[in-house]
This record gives sequence, C-alpha cells and structure tokens, in this order.
Amino acid sequence: MDSTVSVSKGCFAFKRKKRNQGPTSARFSGQSWYKAYRNSLTSSEELLNVLENQVFDEIFGGLIDYISTCTSGCVKSHCEIPAATLLTGVNMPDHSSLFSTLSKKVSHSCSPHVATLWSRDCSSLKASVERMCSQFMLVPANEETGNVSSDDEEEGEAESQNKRKVQRWNFNLKYLVSWYNNFQDNPLPQKKKKATKILPKSSSAKPLVVIIPDFESFTTKVLQELILLLKVFQPKLPFVLVLGVATAVSAVHRVLPHHVSCCLRMKVFHSQPSLAYLNEVLEKVFFLPNRPFHLGGKTFKLLMDVFLFHDFSVMGFIQGFKYCMSQHFFDKDWTALSCMPDELPSAAKHLSKTDIESVRKLPSIRKHIESLSSRKDQIAWITDDNFVKGEIVKLLTELHKYIEAFFTSLKCLNLLTSDLPGAPLEKHLRSVYVLASTCDIVKSQELKEGMKLLSLSSSDELESKLKEVLCILHEAVKNGAQQLETVTKKIDGFLPRFKTLWMPSSPTKSMRSPLKSPSKSARSPLKSPVKSPLKSPLQSPSKILTNISSRSQFREKLREMKDVSSYLSPFEKLRTEVLTCLLEDLFTTFLVSPQTKPLHEVLFFDDVSSVKSYIIGSQRQALLRGLRDPHFYLDCNCCKLSDLGDILPTLPDVSIVYKLHLESGKLINMFDWMQSFLTITNPSTSFEEQTEVDPKLQARFTRAVAELQFLGFIKSSNRKTDHVTRLTWC
Repeated sequence: MDSTVSVSKGCFAFKRKKRNQGPTSARFSGQSWYKAYRNSLTSSEELLNVLENQVFDEIFGGLIDYISTCTSGCVKSHCEIPAATLLTGVNMPDHSSLFSTLSKKVSHSCSPHVATLWSRDCSSLKASVERMCSQFMLVPANEETGNVSSDDEEEGEAESQNKRKVQRWNFNLKYLVSWYNNFQDNPLPQKKKKATKILPKSSSAKPLVVIIPDFESFTTKVLQELILLLKVFQPKLPFVLVLGVATAVSAVHRVLPHHVSCCLRMKVFHSQPSLAYLNEVLEKVFFLPNRPFHLGGKTFKLLMDVFLFHDFSVMGFIQGFKYCMSQHFFDKDWTALSCMPDELPSAAKHLSKTDIESVRKLPSIRKHIESLSSRKDQIAWITDDNFVKGEIVKLLTELHKYIEAFFTSLKCLNLLTSDLPGAPLEKHLRSVYVLASTCDIVKSQELKEGMKLLSLSSSDELESKLKEVLCILHEAVKNGAQQLETVTKKIDGFLPRFKTLWMPSSPTKSMRSPLKSPSKSARSPLKSPVKSPLKSPLQSPSKILTNISSRSQFREKLREMKDVSSYLSPFEKLRTEVLTCLLEDLFTTFLVSPQTKPLHEVLFFDDVSSVKSYIIGSQRQALLRGLRDPHFYLDCNCCKLSDLGDILPTLPDVSIVYKLHLESGKLINMFDWMQSFLTITNPSTSFEEQTEVDPKLQARFTRAVAELQFLGFIKSSNRKTDHVTRLTWC
C-alpha cells in the first residue's frame, strides 16, 4: 500500500491529556472487605489530621507570631537579621514533613515570600543565592525538566507569566531588591481556588523568610558568607531566618563566629519530642474503644520496637499501622464485620457461605464451640448458617462492649501505677497495653508489685488518684459503657469516707486504734499494735521469742506469729477496701486478654509473622532472595521455579549471572562466564563457543555483571585482567 503523501510539512503541538484522578483500586471498590477497609482507614486519617494540626499549631504558634512581628519595630539602618532557632532534636526523622508544613503555614499566614534552603542544594554561595532567589521569585527549581502538573498549568496565568519574565542570570540580590519593590507596588492576584487563604492586607512590607532545615549539615563557610551577605541587604530587604537545629543552641555559636552571630537577633523555639507526639497519637487515635480495628499486643510491640530502636519516626509508625490494617482486610470478605456495632446486622446478613465457613475455622471460634455445654448449639454452629449469623452479631456486640471496658480499665491502671517508685508497670499506656494484650495481667508479677506499692500510699495521694479514676469511669459510663456503672458507684462510695476519716472519734475507739497523727499513720501504716491469739495484745515479739532452746521451737513460734492478727487504723481499712475493689471488681473483670475472647480475630490483628519481614526489612536477605528466586517479588509465571537451583532463560539477567557465579571459585573467567550466559539466554545456537556474539546479548551480560559488582558480589582482579574476584560465599 502506498504511503500517504503529505500536503504540507509542519510541527504541531497538542496539549497532553489530563491526569486520571479516578481511584487506582477500582477493581476492589465493589468488594465488602474493601469498603470496611476504606471506612476504617478514612476515620483514622481524619483523626490523625486533626491531631497533626493541633500539634503543629502548638509548635508553630509562637514561631509564626514571631515572624509576623519581628520586622515591624526595627530600624532599617542598623538592624540585625531576625533569626528563629527551632530545636527539633536529634531523633526527628520527619524533618522534611515538619519544615514543609512550616513553610506552608508561614506562606498562608505571615508572608508569601518563603524559601527553603537544604544543605544538599547549597554547596556554594552562588548556588545558595540562586536557590533562594528562584524560590522568592516563584520560579520552580526543576524549571528545565518541565515536570509541571496539569492542575498547576490551569491555575495561575499571571504567575506563569511572571515566571517567564525572570531569567536565571537575574537570580541575585540586586535584582531581588527591584523585584521586591515592584511586587510590593503590584502584587500578583490571588488564585480563585485558594481564595480562603488570602493574606490579610497590611501596610507593612511582608518579610522574606529563609528556612534552613538542616543547620548542622551546612558548609560553615557558605553559611557565614550567606548571613553576612543578607546583612548587607537587610536595610532594603526584610529577611527573616528560621534555623532548624537538631542538637542544641550551642551549635549555632560553634558554627558562627562572633562577627557573624552578632548580625543575628536570635530567639529559641522548642519542638515537641517525637516520643511525646507518638503518645498523643496512641491515646487519641489508636487507643479509642470505638475503633473497628485494633492492633494485637505482639504486632503493636513490633511497631514500638521499630520506633524506639530504629528510627523514632512517628510517620513510620503510622505507615506500619496502615500496612497492618491492609494485611488484616485484604481479600477476606469476613473482615467486613470489622465495623461499628450498629452496622453489624447488615454486615452479617451479607456474609456468603464461604465467609461463614472461614469464620468457623477461626481458632477462637473453635475454642468457643468446644466450650459450649449444649450439644444442640454445637451442632447448630457447624450446620446452620442463619444461626451462625445471629451468634456472630451477639459475640461481636459483646466484644465491642468488652473493648470499651478494657481500654477504660487500662487507663485507670496506668493512672494508678504510672508514678510509683520503680514503675513496675512502666509509665506509659502503651506498655500496659502490651502487657494486658499478651498475657493475664492480673496474675502478672508487675501488677502484684504495683498493688504492694499502692498499699503504702498516703491518704491524700490515694484520694486524688481515686478522683481521677472516677473521672475516667464517669466519662466511659456517659459514653455508653453500662457494664462499668456498678463498679463506678461502688468506687464513688469511698470518697465520702475519706472526708470523715480523721474526724474525732469516741475514747473507746481511740484506745483500740492508738494513732498519734494522720501523717504518722500514713507514713508507717504497718506499725500498729499486734493482737496475738496466744499472748496478751500488748506483749512484744521479743518477749514471745524468749525461752527458746531449739530451732524447731523457734520455727513454731514464727509460724504462730505469722498468723497474728493486727489492729488496722480506719485509713488502712479503707485503703484495703479500695484496692480490693479496684483489683477484683475492675481489673480482674475487665482486664482480660483479648485473645481469650471469641471472634477477636475480626477486630484485632496480631499476625506478626506475616508483616515482620515487610516492616523490618533485612537488606542482605531480601537481596539474596530476589536473586535466587525472582518469583517471590515479581510474582510472574515466567520466573516460577520448581527448584531454587534451576536457571531459566526467562529469569532476569542479573539473576542468571548471579546463579552462574555461584558455580565458580574465587576467580571467575569472564569469557567462560559470558559463554554460559549465552547458552542459557539463547539456547537455539550451537553448543560450540560463539566467536561472534550478538551485541545485544553482550550488552545485557555487561550490564548484569556491572549490577552484580555494584551490589558487592564481585570486583575486578589485579592478578588476571580477564578475571573477576568473587567476594561472597553462601
């Protein structure tokens, strides 16, 4: 067929298509487990966003106020550069997100002129000035690449025109002065889509905010020259510096000499430690009883260990939580039961026969069926699907009530034991949660030690703690935890008795309870007169142990003294009643491990083995596994191996080269290695040595060898030029 003859030749430009904003997981949108997953994930993200805004408002509130007011009262002829030093701490891996949020808040509330200078982009003074001026003049750093989204192309026509006017050779402070003056006279119009973020009109000029997130990583000479240069232009340009310091304020004085630091008017601000932020996230997002998804004790401990011993990243902890949530829901339709209590009947109604069979196979349901006393109910659980649906709703409703009481009791226990000497149950709620979720906390040695220390508490201390416990219980009862109403009333009845504890009593009662003062009794509650059934009440132990001639008599006397009943003061009696009520009526009843409850697999995810290899990655192990068995990661049929020793031509080139190098000794002949590679990748050729090699196959082999050398498996040999040295043996 003849080719089409073109009437005219030309170059035509077509606008590219808009990005598809539809959901990437459309194939899952109709499945019940995905709907439950999206609901749970959305509610968690909403709470996290609210908490993140609160935390950032606390951190950036004073800083933004300082930036807004620092340039208003200075005399322009000899003023220093205002500098806010933000101490972030050494364990702040969420550095970039912290300062990107700060940049957005400053641009929305203080000044539209914000520039962020990272040390990796500012190797010299020229690069630093160009980087700073380009951001002030609204020119993106990747202008040459042209990676601008379609939304940005549609939004600001005036802004894009301004970008085209500024050329790269104008990125200097002299041009910035003229640009800034023109900008103050003719500011850019605000975008319609961001009309809610219009800055308030003010007669004063907006400052030029320069944010340096990694102050310690900057080259000392570049930083000093930059500050001195900004000081020269300070009368014409109102610069404000924000220094992100990870260690201490002394780092600023160590890096900047006196003639440079005297150019700055510094004020120090402190950010919240990542551990304190994580505690807020746990208590206000993850430890809420009305959540349809919870982490089990083992999985939660894994995420906490990664946080405490690896990165101190709150964002990493949240991402790990989301991954565990996705593993819990993925491709399991019965996880649609992970919903709110009012949605349970509808979710149970839509369960299929396969889903009900999966529920029957859960370990907790097997134990529940075996524990049923009625043979009829056991048969119904196995044969009747409608009966199972009704029982699922009942069990999950009870489980939701249990979770509400469980977290309430957990907070009460943490409140009582967090300030005890030695902290037997540790000071944070997360530690108590791990202990209560993995074992029977009532029988644990930690709780026994805590109750012993509580039995030595004073009257005022116990009364104040009891009031705080009652506040938690009353709030839970108000939110619908009716199962806690009885124990709340019982504990509430102890408070009036504390008020009448030290009131004057009759002489007969005071003789039976001879206490000199309340404070003395509180300090030494165990020192009270002893009433022995064998001797008189006032006889001392030293007189009881007289006239003993043998060890057997001494042992018998000690056993008798062990059973001696002592007189207790009114406070000691009340303290014993309070602790007994808390232990038996609250902790023993409601602090039962979730693993003992039927259908706990629906609301709790505790499969550590399935997520540990993904959350705590071992680089060497993952690398070797990928080279030996690419199917594990690629999940394609062409790489599926019946035996790990097999070498298929469809495997990736680096995998073939790696398996061939395992068959060699310390030195590998490159020519023999390439011939083996060609034999596998191109088996149609003869078995004789190929003198003329296909350039494409040779390039593939060369690239695979280079990748293997980059990974550290081989290196070039100095002994023989046509050989390489093998570095690993496994």
